Amino acid sequence: MRKLLLTFTAVLLCSIASFAQIPIGSAEDFMKIGKVDTHPANGSYELTADIILGDLGEREASIIEETFSGTFDGKGNTITYQATFLGTTEDGSYGLFGSVSGTIDGLNVNGNITLSGSENDMNVALLCGTLSNGGVIEYCNVSGNVNSTVNASLGGSDAGLIVGESAGIVRYSTGAGNVVGVGYVGGLIGQMTGNASVLACSFTGSVTANYPDTWVSRQEQYGNFAGGICGNAPGSANFSFCTVNGSVNRSNTNDGDAEGITCSTYNGGFLGLGASANGGSANVANCYGSGTIDGNAIAADGDLADNTGGTIGNLYYKGEMDPDIIAETLNNAIPPAEQDKFYFDVINGEVVLIIGQRPTNPSFVCEPPIGLTVSIENGTFEARWSVEHQDASYDEQEFIITISGGALGDDIQETTIVGTSITVENAVENVLRASENPYVFTVKSKCDTETSNALTYTFYVNDCNNINALQANNVTSTEADITWQGEANEVKLNGVAVAFANGQTLELENLTPGLSYTVEVIVYCTEDGRRDTLTTSVNFKTHGVGYETKQSGRFNDPNTWLDKIEQQGNVATITINTGHRVTVDHDLKITNSYKIAVNNGVLQITQQGQLINTSDVNVPGIVEIVSPQKSMNSWTFIGAPFENNYKLGTIYPMSHDISVSKYDYPNAKWSESWAHVKTEMEAGEGYFAWPFYDGAVIFTTYGDVWNYTEGKVGEYVYGQTPATNLNNTDVTIEKEITANNGRWMALANPYPAKLSVSEFVGDNTDIVEVAVQGRGIYRLTNNTYTFVTSGDIAMTEGFFVNLASGNSVTFSKEQLTNYPTQQQKSQVAPREFVELSLVKGNHNSKLYLAHNQEAEQNYDIFDANKLFALGEVAEPYFVTDGIALVKEEVKELPYYATMNVRSFANDTVSFVVNNIPEGLAVSIIDGENVIDMIEGGVYTTEILTGENADRFKVLIKKSVSISDVEELEVNITNNNRHISIATTETDLQVEVYNALGQKVLSTKDRNFTLNQVSAGAYLIKAFNNKASKTQKIVVE
Repeated sequence: MRKLLLTFTAVLLCSIASFAQIPIGSAEDFMKIGKVDTHPANGSYELTADIILGDLGEREASIIEETFSGTFDGKGNTITYQATFLGTTEDGSYGLFGSVSGTIDGLNVNGNITLSGSENDMNVALLCGTLSNGGVIEYCNVSGNVNSTVNASLGGSDAGLIVGESAGIVRYSTGAGNVVGVGYVGGLIGQMTGNASVLACSFTGSVTANYPDTWVSRQEQYGNFAGGICGNAPGSANFSFCTVNGSVNRSNTNDGDAEGITCSTYNGGFLGLGASANGGSANVANCYGSGTIDGNAIAADGDLADNTGGTIGNLYYKGEMDPDIIAETLNNAIPPAEQDKFYFDVINGEVVLIIGQRPTNPSFVCEPPIGLTVSIENGTFEARWSVEHQDASYDEQEFIITISGGALGDDIQETTIVGTSITVENAVENVLRASENPYVFTVKSKCDTETSNALTYTFYVNDCNNINALQANNVTSTEADITWQGEANEVKLNGVAVAFANGQTLELENLTPGLSYTVEVIVYCTEDGRRDTLTTSVNFKTHGVGYETKQSGRFNDPNTWLDKIEQQGNVATITINTGHRVTVDHDLKITNSYKIAVNNGVLQITQQGQLINTSDVNVPGIVEIVSPQKSMNSWTFIGAPFENNYKLGTIYPMSHDISVSKYDYPNAKWSESWAHVKTEMEAGEGYFAWPFYDGAVIFTTYGDVWNYTEGKVGEYVYGQTPATNLNNTDVTIEKEITANNGRWMALANPYPAKLSVSEFVGDNTDIVEVAVQGRGIYRLTNNTYTFVTSGDIAMTEGFFVNLASGNSVTFSKEQLTNYPTQQQKSQVAPREFVELSLVKGNHNSKLYLAHNQEAEQNYDIFDANKLFALGEVAEPYFVTDGIALVKEEVKELPYYATMNVRSFANDTVSFVVNNIPEGLAVSIIDGENVIDMIEGGVYTTEILTGENADRFKVLIKKSVSISDVEELEVNITNNNRHISIATTETDLQVEVYNALGQKVLSTKDRNFTLNQVSAGAYLIKAFNNKASKTQKIVVE
C-alpha cells in the first residue's frame, strides 16, 4: 500500500510539475527550448524579461528547431534578433519558432531576417515559419523586416511578419514593417490553408511580392501574390476585423494580368484574400484598408479582397466615408464575446485597430444630463436640463435630483422625478433660505439599476450678486476656459489676481502642464453698511506632458505607451525607452513644446510617415529612415536626410550589399570608383546606389553597425551618442559645375519629410545669379529620368537639377510640403502643358509643350534639357537650337516643334497625347502625314534605329472649328526651290522651318524662291487668323 501511495504521489507531483510555467529570463534560457530535457518543446513557458538574441548569423534551421506544441506566454515582453536563414530543406520552416502546433501568447518580436535557397515550399516569418491546424498565436506584436529571395522550381516561398504558412488561428495581433518575398507574400501571413482564420489583426508597412523566374508551365498558380494580411488563401479561410495601412506591390504581372492584385483569381487583394483555381472560398468581413496597391490608391471594395467562392462583405477603405462612421460601424459589428478584446478608433484621420478593452463609451452607458440651467425669480426655483440620447438602450427619462449646502447644512434633499425640469414655488421662503454658503443642485440619470454621472450646479441665495455655475472647461496641458454666471468683481488664479474682461469667461493660457490650479471668482457685497466679499472657487489640473514607451510598436498605437496614454494637444515630452522601436507612419510634427526628449531605443520613419521639425532642437538617439522599395541590380537615386558630412556607413547592412557612386562634378558624370563606408556626404547630396537585393534601403543615424571582427551585422548599443543626426537646418550646396549638355547638380531631399518641387525650384529661381533651367527637377524611375515641375520629392529621394546660372542651391524647411508657415512661399507658377507620351510596352517617356507669353521661340530659361535613360529604350525629345529638350515653352502660336526619337532597334511605338489645354489643338506631323490628335488619342508607327531626325514635328496651335478649317483651301507646290501658293484666302502669312524647328523665312508673298537655304527637309506653314495648313517639302 505504501509503495502504491508513493507511486501515486510521484505521478501527481510530476503532473503538477508539467503544468508549472518554466521561466525564460535570458537568451540562454530561450535557446534551451526543445534542446534539453528541462525545456521540452511541449512545455509551458513564461517570458519574464525582454531578451536580445543578437545577430545569430547564417543558419540552416529556425531558432527553435523542434515543433513547438506547448504554451509560450510572452507577458508583453520583447525578443529581438537577426538571422540569415539558408533554406536547405524542402517544406522547411524558418523563424523564431520553426513550426508551432501549440499556443504563443503576449509575445513581442522585433527583428530582421532573410531566407535564401532553391528548395520548394519553404515558409519564413519573424515569429513562426509554419502554424499547424490547432496552433494559436494571439496578443502578439511583431515588427521588423523579412526578405526572402528563394528561387525554387515551384515558384517561391510563403513569407510574412507573423507566420509564413498558417493552418491555425492568428488573433488580436499586429505587425509593422517590410516584407519582401517570392511567390506568396503577406504583411502578416504568407499563405493560409484549410480553415485557417485571422481575427482582429492589423498590419502597417510595405509588402512586395517578386515574380518567381524559375516556373513556367504553372504560372497561373505560382506567380507573385501580395496582400496586406495574407498573400494567398486558397481554402476556406476566415478574415474578420482586420486593418491594413501601407503599400502592397508586385514586381511583375502574372500570366498577362495587368490588374495586379485586384483581378487574379489567385491574387490576395489588398488584404491578401484570394481564391484558388480550385474554387477557394475565403470569407472576409468587417475589414478596413488604407494605402496603395501597385502604386494606386485603394478606391473600391474589390481592392481589399478578391474571392470567387466565399462571402465578402462590410469592407471599408480610406476616403469611402467619414472615418468616425467607419470605426463606429465596425465597433457595432463586434460580437459581444469579443467586445472586451479589441475595438476601432480614429487617430489622425486613420481608422486603427486597438487591442484591448474599449474605454467607456457614452454610446453604451447610462447617459448623464447636459445643459443644466438654474434660475430663481420671485422666490420660485426652476432647473432645466436635457439628454443627447446617443444610445437607444436607455431612454433616460427618470432622474435623481438633490439639493444640499446653503442653509440646509448637512441635510441633503433628494427625490426622483420623470422629465427634464423641476419647478418649486416659494422655494426661497420654505427651503432655500438666504445663506453665506452656496447651495449645490445635482441631477443624474436613472437607468434601471444604473445611474449616470451627476451634473452639478452651484448657486447662492443671499443679498449679494451671486456667482453660479462656475466651471473649468476645455482643459489641456497649457490652457483652460473658466466660465460662470453672474457679475464678478475680481478673479484670482492660485491666489494671484488676474485680468479679465468683466464678463463671464476667463481664457487661461501658458499654464504649467500637470499642475493643480484654483480659480476664485469674487463678488463685493454690502451688508449692514459694511463691505464684504463672496468667493466661489473651482479646482482643476492641467494634463501632464510626459509620455513613455511600454514596448515597441507604432507611434499612434496606444499599446506602445505606458498606461496606454496617447499624446494629447500640442505639448508633449516623449521618452523612448531602451531597446524599444517606435514606428512612425503618419505626419509627426516636432515643436518647441512637442518633442522627443529621450530616445534610448529606435525611432523609425517609414515611407508612410514623415517627421516635420519646426523647432531648432534635433531628435536625439537612433533614428532610422526607410526608403521606398528598391529593385535588385538596378540603379536608384537616393540620399539620407542627415547632417552635413555624414558617412555612407549610415546605410544599414541588409541581406546583401549595396554599392554607391558619387557624382563627379569636374567630369560631369557619375564616378567610376565606388564609394565606401567612410565616404563623407554633404546634406542634400544625391548619389547612385546599386542594391544587390530587393527591398528598402534603411539609413540609420547610429552609423556603421557592421561587426568587422565577426564579419556580420552588429547590434545597436543603446544610450551612446549616434554617429550623426537628422538634418534640421537650411542646407546650401555649392559645387564647381562642369557643363555637359547642361549644368547638372545631383541632389537629394535633406529632410525626413516630403519636399515641395515648386517651392524648392521657386526659392532657387528667385535668387540673384541662380536659376533652375526649365523650372523643374529630374527624378529617376525604372532607369528613366522623368521631368516634373510640381508634386513632392519623397524622403530619401535623389534628383537632378540643371542650373541655367549660378553654382549652388539652397534647401530650407519652409520648402517642406506640410511645413506650417505664415509666410508666402515662393512657387513656380503653375502651367498647363500639352503632354505627349511615347509608349512601348510598359515603358512610357513623356514630352511637354506649353504656350507661355513670357517665353521666347528659341532656347531660354523655360526650356528643360533632355536627360536620356540609363538603358536602351526608345525616347522622344524636342530639338531647339541644336539642344535636346524634354520640355519646351514658346511665346507665339502656331508653333512647329521638331521631335526626334532615339531608338536602339527598329521598332513599333505609339504616341499618346495625354493632355491638351483648353483652347489649343495638337497635330503630329510624320513625314508628309498630318495627324490631328485629340486628348487620349493614339498614333502608332514604326521607327528605325538611330535618332529618327528630320521626320517628326509636333504642331501646337490655337484651336479652330471644323468649319473654319474647311474654308481655308491652300495648294503648295515646290518646283526646284521655287514655291508657289495658290489660294483664294486673304491676309495669308507664310513661314518656313528647317528640321531643327528654326524659322528660316517669313513672308506674305505667294511666290518665292528658297535660294539661301541648304538642301534638306523643310516645313512650309501657310496661315491666317482662321486656320492654317502645313506641308513638308524637300529642297535638293
